[in-house]
Amino acid sequence: MCVVRIAYRGGPATLKPANRCRRSPSRSRNEATLELENGETRLFRSSDERDLQSAIFVAFQLETQAPKQTVLVSLLDRFMRYSVQYAVRVKYELGYWSDVSLLEMKGWKRFIIHVGSEREPSLNLFIFFT
Repeated sequence: MCVVRIAYRGGPATLKPANRCRRSPSRSRNEATLELENGETRLFRSSDERDLQSAIFVAFQLETQAPKQTVLVSLLDRFMRYSVQYAVRVKYELGYWSDVSLLEMKGWKRFIIHVGSEREPSLNLFIFFT
């Protein structure tokens, strides 16, 4: 089973967020906290502070038997109010969450997927494949 965790920044969203991530004013520009539904708080870290300049993120989880590529295209279609070009590329790999031991145990990896279109030339989705 493929579990996909997604944090979304910028652009139109058609899904209701399960969680919200707000950047704390006391944190550096390349960090953001994610408040989970169970009350826990996780920390986003990025080597590129431009990825975390948006104040609000949304995150949700999907479980499916489909291949990761199929899941990704399906999720992008659901996220956008317009049809998504299938020329989706992985912009770069960011690495692990700050809790490295937990993530190495579970094998989580984080990616930024860059989706280009005429209406949203630089829309980013943060994708977590398990």
